[in-house]
Formats: sequence, C-alpha cells, structure tokens
Amino acid sequence: PIDSSNVLFYCGHCAAGVRLGVKFTEEGSKVRFCKKCETEVGTIGAAKANRSAGVSS
Repeated sequence: PIDSSNVLFYCGHCAAGVRLGVKFTEEGSKVRFCKKCETEVGTIGAAKANRSAGVSS
C-alpha cells in the first residue's frame, strides 16, 4: 500500500504531477488550484460571508 502523503495530484491541464494551493474566490468559496498552471481544480468549502472580501492566501 502507498501512503497518501507519497502521492502527487495529477493535473490534466499540465499533464504532470503538481502541488495544489488553496485560495478564496470573489464569492467567498474556498477552492483548490494547480500551482503550476493556476487552473482551479475543485471547491473545498461553500461561500461564507467573512471570506467574501476576495482575499487570496
């Protein structure tokens, strides 16, 4: 068995194994994105009022 810590996410847009980042959208939802090509991969959390300032992390 392989531990999940030893696996890279495969980005279909880059066609490579990449690291993922987390950022907030303008609506306040939290999304994962590819750090290599900046493509959004999926939503982590629903929009919240305190995140709707559009602050990136």
